[in-house]
Amino acid sequence: KYHLNAGGGIKPYIGVGPSVFFYIDEKPGATTRALGGTSLNLENKFGVALQAGVDIPVNDRGLGISIDGKKYFVNTVLHVRNAAGAEVLETKHKLDPWVVSAGISYRF
Repeated sequence: KYHLNAGGGIKPYIGVGPSVFFYIDEKPGATTRALGGTSLNLENKFGVALQAGVDIPVNDRGLGISIDGKKYFVNTVLHVRNAAGAEVLETKHKLDPWVVSAGISYRF
């Protein structure tokens, strides 16, 4: 993260860094089952994230709020297998979700 010098107590920032996506408890849906798939697996992958936000002080005793937006970029592969364990489908996916968050902070 790089905090920009905006003057005053408000601190906007931008950043870039690595990310990792873990896929947990994947279950086949109706379309996957219609293809003969009984199980599926998305590969856990590393990607990159861009972020921008602002830290805003609420008082002079360390209380503040933070608002943040992140854009993730990651590629993964979906593997669908049948009851015998044979792969019946493999598809590649590019994921690029936005995550917007806010929080309360206290500096002591």
